[in-house]
Formats: sequence, structure tokens, C-alpha cells
Amino acid sequence: MKNNKWTKLLVMAAIVLTGAKVHAQNESYTLNGTMGKLAAPAKAYLFYGNTSGGIDSATFNKGTFIFSGILDQPRQAMLYISKTGAGPQSSENGYILFFLEPGCLKVRISGSVENGKVWGGPINAGNNQLNTTLQKNNAAFKKLRAAYSAIAPGQKNSKEIRDSINKESDKRIAERKSIYLAFIKKHPASMMSLFALKSYQLPVANVNEVEPIFNILSANVRASLAGQRYAAELARMKHLEIGAIAPDFTMPDTSGNAISLHDYRGKYVLLDFWASWCAPCRADNPNVLKVYNSYKDKNFTVLSISLDNVKSSWLNAIHQDHLPWTQICDLKGYDPVGITQLYAIHGVPQNFLIDPDGKIVDKSLSAVDLPYKLKAILNK
Repeated sequence: MKNNKWTKLLVMAAIVLTGAKVHAQNESYTLNGTMGKLAAPAKAYLFYGNTSGGIDSATFNKGTFIFSGILDQPRQAMLYISKTGAGPQSSENGYILFFLEPGCLKVRISGSVENGKVWGGPINAGNNQLNTTLQKNNAAFKKLRAAYSAIAPGQKNSKEIRDSINKESDKRIAERKSIYLAFIKKHPASMMSLFALKSYQLPVANVNEVEPIFNILSANVRASLAGQRYAAELARMKHLEIGAIAPDFTMPDTSGNAISLHDYRGKYVLLDFWASWCAPCRADNPNVLKVYNSYKDKNFTVLSISLDNVKSSWLNAIHQDHLPWTQICDLKGYDPVGITQLYAIHGVPQNFLIDPDGKIVDKSLSAVDLPYKLKAILNK
């Protein structure tokens, strides 16, 4: 099957990292932001995937906000702005992808949040440089997305239209990957190249493709904390390829009952990774719900794993999004040694489609392609 991943790619693939201290550990950072004359209850929300959940908030005061903290290593980050202070999912203007690194960072937002600028430190300097190179490609994806949205609902099921969208999407993905690869080859000793590789592998990592590129990187980059973790992730990816048995696990559901993946043997199950604070996840939930309702009586179900660390936020999101299938969470947030490590999760939303024998039959299915994949499998 040819997956249409461009919608998820727009969410995730702009994350790129450049050189900082190779072994930066337990160093402080500050992030000073400005946006017009916003005041409380407006808030800024910062997600950076740390072990405590990685979601912080700061209240606006006369158009400014500030975050500060300690980093064990440079981290990919997402900044959301909500004028109502109702959480990142209520962000009216999108989000900024950038990097937390030691030192003083600044962000200035004028107009749309996603057009905000972050600077300070070599990592963000490199990220800005690469984003400039990607501008034409980003514009092409934006145009493609708008074209798909403009298609009448009844025509979106047309094979001709889907094939056309897939063809253009594949072209733009290949173009984007070539930009990342060119940078990696030109800068093998830069930490940016390691994180450019993480973006290169999207929307679906092929370990046989990315491992040789990883080996191009200098010994210092590969020996860095981030490099060692990525090497371990590559090893785990080999056990997550299509056709492999999905790793088993056990987690509590909303009532505290232990739920294991092996409980679902005999059914097709969509293993869905999400979080209440993840705006793209929340936007995808209605689509997953629609698919669930269409196929729940055809030997198919969904098992959602949340990366939340606050139970009330998790439960409220389930209620607000009307999600009827089993939800599980260990409330450890984005824990790098838990389920996210087991399934090599470096961003959400993410999913794996598992067959009745426990084998992975597909992964990173977009909301566009999921119903077609299930139709092909279940309507035989």
C-alpha cells in the first residue's frame, strides 16, 4: 500500500537540530517571548519531551512571557499560544517548532504563531538556516494541503484524486529528504546533521535506509548523548518493521485495570499514541472515531496510549473528544525509558496497525489512508 503521509509530515518534519556542545548536560536555558500586548488569561505552552511530561505553561504579562529550566541535552520543542489560556489544543494560530538549548533564547511573534522567529544559540541558528532552504518545499506542501481540503467530500473517495494527491505528496517528500541528506553529507561533524536525520526519516522510518546515513556522521556526533540514544532507537526500529511481532506491554486503563497488548490477539487493533496536550492528535481524534465506528463490528478496534502525566487532563480529553474505546496511560508523560522507548516514539500522533496474530501490518497511517487500509483488509 502507498501511504499518504503528507498531513503528518507537515506536523513533524520541520524539526531539525544543529551543533551545540556535544555532551551538554544539566545546563540552564531561558526563553523570552513577545507577542503584541497579550495579557492574562493568555498563556504560552512549551512542549519539549522531558521525563516529567515536558509540558510547561507561562502567563502573558504586557505582551511578554518567559520560560526557564535545566536541560540534559538540546531538545526539540513546540511552542503554542492560547489567548484564552485553555491549553495547547486551544491554540488559535498553530505553533512554532524550534530547539531548547543552553543559554538565552528569544522568540518574537507577530501575526500567526507559526510564523514566529526564535533565535539565540547555534542550534536555532542552524535550524533557521535549514528552514530557509525548506521554504519552497513547505509552500508546496501547504498548497497541496489546501488543494485536498478544497475537494468536495464526495470526491475525496475518488481513486483518481487520491492517486494524484499521493503522487504529488511522494514527489515533495522525496524533495524534502534530498535537502536533509545534502546537509548531512556536507556537515557530518555537526549535531544538526543528527537531528536532520531524524527529520529525514519521517513520515515512516526505514532502518535499512537511515542506518547507513547515521554512520556517515562523525564519531563525536555519534558518541553524543543524543547520538547514543538514536543508535539505540535504530536497534529498536529493527523490531518494529512491518511483519514483526508488535512488542507486548501492560498498562492501566482509566479505571486502573491492567491492559496488555496480547489481550487483543484475534483482532485487528490500531495502536494509537496521542496526548491531551497534542493539538494535531486532538484534531485527528474525530477521524479515528469515524473509522472506529465504521469497522468496530468487523474484528477491528482501537487501543490508545496517552503520553499524559496529569490524569485529569487525560480523562477530560477523552470525555471532550467522545472516545469510546479503551484508553491506557501510565501517567509518566514522555518517558524515554517506557513505552516510548519500546515503540521508538519520538513524536505524536503515531500509530501501528496490528493483525490478529500480533504482527505489525502498517504504521504511521494518516487519517486519509487509514480507512482505505482497513477497507482493503476487512472487506475481503
